Amino acid sequence: YYETVGFRRDRLFRMPYAVDNDWFAERIADASTKRETFRADLGLEPGRPVILFASKLQPRKRAQDLIRAFRKIVDNPAAGRPYLLIAGDGELRDELQLLAEDAPANSVHFLGFRTQAELPPLYDICDVFVLPSNTEPWGLVTNEAMNAGRAIIATTEVGSARDLVRDGENGFIIEPGDIDALADRLLTLCTDRDLCDRMGKKSLEIIENWDFNADIDGLREALQVYFGDRIADKK
Repeated sequence: YYETVGFRRDRLFRMPYAVDNDWFAERIADASTKRETFRADLGLEPGRPVILFASKLQPRKRAQDLIRAFRKIVDNPAAGRPYLLIAGDGELRDELQLLAEDAPANSVHFLGFRTQAELPPLYDICDVFVLPSNTEPWGLVTNEAMNAGRAIIATTEVGSARDLVRDGENGFIIEPGDIDALADRLLTLCTDRDLCDRMGKKSLEIIENWDFNADIDGLREALQVYFGDRIADKK
């Protein structure tokens, strides 16, 4: 983008839009020791796949697309009777709950607003994280879920997907509003748990280098170019 508006490449420095990976890693590791208890508290049976959406319940986030896609696969025996967890609140909550009524009982759980401190256990218990927005400047929840080592499904309009989601490697990228494609990718990940696990491990590998240390390195590189020896010995 910056090149297209006239910035020189030698004046551009990498400074990734990151979350505190260490903070999330610590809390996700702690959550993993209580995973089955947390699942039971939510009323989730062991072994069934978990799909997670965590964002505001507003039109541009397109949670309605995810519910429609989920309804297409939930009765497929190959899917393993998945759950859909929706963490968040907003003006569409009533509409989304009505839309979810056709899904099997207890398969869609609306969890309401969750603080950042409450999200790590949800990232830990999910198998797939989905952000189906039709416009999303970035979407830091993608970074957060990847710190739990989870497969990601996002759309072409999710900013973070362009840098963090490698289609077919750590998840899938689809067009916004393509409910059939979303259902197909969900079914693939619910059916092939080994693939889902491999994609999750790849997510963790990718996000490990998308952190505050990379931001510091980029800042130092920029300062060195602009100010040279005047900062060479400064930390």
